[in-house]
Amino acid sequence: MEIREVTAPLEIEQIKEFIDNKELVYLVDYKNSELQGIKLLTYLSNLELPAEILFDDCSFDQKEEFFKAYMNTRSVYRTESVLFNIASLLLHYRDIDCEKIYLNQIFSEEEKSRFIENNRETIEQWEKFIESSSLFAQTCIDSLVDVENIKKAFGEINDQEAVGANVVNMFGLPAFMDLFFTAGYKHEMKYYTPQFEEYMFRGKNLYSFYVCEENTVFKMFLLHVNGELDHNLDAKVITE
Repeated sequence: MEIREVTAPLEIEQIKEFIDNKELVYLVDYKNSELQGIKLLTYLSNLELPAEILFDDCSFDQKEEFFKAYMNTRSVYRTESVLFNIASLLLHYRDIDCEKIYLNQIFSEEEKSRFIENNRETIEQWEKFIESSSLFAQTCIDSLVDVENIKKAFGEINDQEAVGANVVNMFGLPAFMDLFFTAGYKHEMKYYTPQFEEYMFRGKNLYSFYVCEENTVFKMFLLHVNGELDHNLDAKVITE
């Protein structure tokens, strides 16, 4: 793996190098980039550029602009440094300490509270969706639960824009799901029909992101099912 420190947009020669060498990873200097916010995110996503974003010396407003765009866009793009900091924001909102787990955080404690206050609706949308992923877990087990029973028992949300698409990247973040659910459930779970059923994440479905080695909550659910499988279980198998 080779690392290149760049600003966005890339120079023509840098793009040519990326095309010729897929082993490259980019560190994007956010403060000095011409493209910022949703424009930078769209640019990186369209190029499918493997990049981490450096927010050195950025103001709170600059950081907020990018994170707000990332959490609301319908375009899926994975960048670990951003995801770890979103995890920190979500866990802070749930009163879970993760300072010793997620290092090099770009938001101070005061800035976290400020971001959450300014973007509470977005934070809650992600929180509700992640909690409701417990319902999706049931649909991953053949013959365990009838989807229609889940919809009737919990209600459904039939809106492709109910939550930003990048929320699906959280399931593959090490330790996140375990930490997240230590706070239990704060909202009524819902069945997110488009997100649970359609191939709306860069041509992939939610299963492609949810079922992964890092999602230990789902792995524990599988162990429970394999040890105590009851075909008479109904949609209320997962509760608070």
